[in-house]
Amino acid sequence: IWVAKRIVQQTRKLGLPCKLVFEVHDLWPLSPIELNGMSPKHPFIRLCQAAENYAYRHADVVVSMLPKVADHMQSHGLDLRKLHIVPNGITLDEWETTPPPLRSDVASHIAQQKAAGFTVVGYAGSHGTPNAMEYALQAAALLKNDNFRWVLVGDGHEKANLQQLANSLGLQDHVAFFDPIAKAQIPSFLADVDIAYIGWQRVPIYRFGIAPNKLM
Repeated sequence: IWVAKRIVQQTRKLGLPCKLVFEVHDLWPLSPIELNGMSPKHPFIRLCQAAENYAYRHADVVVSMLPKVADHMQSHGLDLRKLHIVPNGITLDEWETTPPPLRSDVASHIAQQKAAGFTVVGYAGSHGTPNAMEYALQAAALLKNDNFRWVLVGDGHEKANLQQLANSLGLQDHVAFFDPIAKAQIPSFLADVDIAYIGWQRVPIYRFGIAPNKLM
């Protein structure tokens, strides 16, 4: 943000119109504090906090998808006349035309499970802490004796831990992990599965609202 502000200042000195737009997807440093338990006194957190405060004070426009961030931003120095809430969305062209076929290994596995009479629960996206994938696996364990199979597509810093958890819960035949697929194949994946999973941690950070493109 400091570099961006400097660029804006230099551009304006040249007599060129320029605005500094600060876009907020996730609230930092609040996210690592509340999701990962980092101390507000950590040097990295203090640096992020200084950057957030500076951005709110000096940006010409602040844009966010989160519908309930106004009070938080105002408490850190934002003039709310600068704030614009822009809802999340999708590119319709990616969904209204015929999508590319799903990668063969994923498509074949889903087809086999359906042919065997199973209901297929699918997830495509990051395997990280905010995505609450451990709850999906716990649900799979509770449903182990029912007619469900789970297909998890993606990557992330928690994937290895999730695979270990699946093994420890005895889900080797119930849950299949796959590498990420191309974004353009997501419509094909969602069309093939019977149930789509999306999850969050039960943490206060979501009091500001959510705007997941998965849901869109």
